[in-house]
Amino acid sequence: MVREHISFIPAEKKEQKQIESMIKTGEINHSNYKTLTPGQQEEVNEILFNIAESQITLSQGVSAVEFVLYAHIRLMRKKVEGIALSAQDKKIEEGLQKVLDLHEITTENISIDDWLFDYMSYAENAAKKILKNREEHVLRKRNVTGQVQ
Repeated sequence: MVREHISFIPAEKKEQKQIESMIKTGEINHSNYKTLTPGQQEEVNEILFNIAESQITLSQGVSAVEFVLYAHIRLMRKKVEGIALSAQDKKIEEGLQKVLDLHEITTENISIDDWLFDYMSYAENAAKKILKNREEHVLRKRNVTGQVQ
């Protein structure tokens, strides 16, 4: 009697795990990366991003962005309305400046050419994906409910 091999893990997932393992062990490196097909290079880049992303808790990142955004809104609102900043506001402004100085985008003395990452291309690519998803959602919702709202 022939035994049938049953796999609960899709082949694509297995391949991704294999590539991730090869990245972590150094089997894929800058020398042989260039020999990969464009599709394989894209897969490697996605896995590299996922490795980095897995080390960050999304909720912490979103909270940090929220705190920076609202601190900035608080200060700008007062400045636009001509209200003097209180001692607490000045402390918030100092803290906000420390955070902003950590990032290459908000630090004027770091040239775009010296950035660790092409942030603007990443943002553009993410925006395209988000907008495509929104367009598909609107179409799907219109087809199911007959309306968008």
